[in-house]
Amino acid sequence: MNLETASPDLVAHLTAPCRRQTVAVFHFDLTVHSATGVEVDLVIDTPAQIVAIECKLAKVARPGDGRGLRSLCELTQKKTQSFIINCGETRELFNGGTLALGYADFLGNVLPQIE
Repeated sequence: MNLETASPDLVAHLTAPCRRQTVAVFHFDLTVHSATGVEVDLVIDTPAQIVAIECKLAKVARPGDGRGLRSLCELTQKKTQSFIINCGETRELFNGGTLALGYADFLGNVLPQIE
């Protein structure tokens, strides 16, 4: 996903001026250092925590979808929240605390609460 193909709500949130603090947004990719192909679509690094997000077009997330999220969580020493956002409408909590949920639920209920 890039800003040209992202939903207008996501683009507006990511490009809005930060209200409270400095936030870094980037893509995490270990494929150049590892044969495993580990990557995370979106990483939001705030002073308080790291929020790792994997974006899927499927309606249901699979545990394997969070492989890159788990790798990132193992590498960081900061508090980390991880999400798999998809086209579905249900929430599912995977081992390790990764929450899978729909895009609308994430944008409307979860993202506004992240500090």
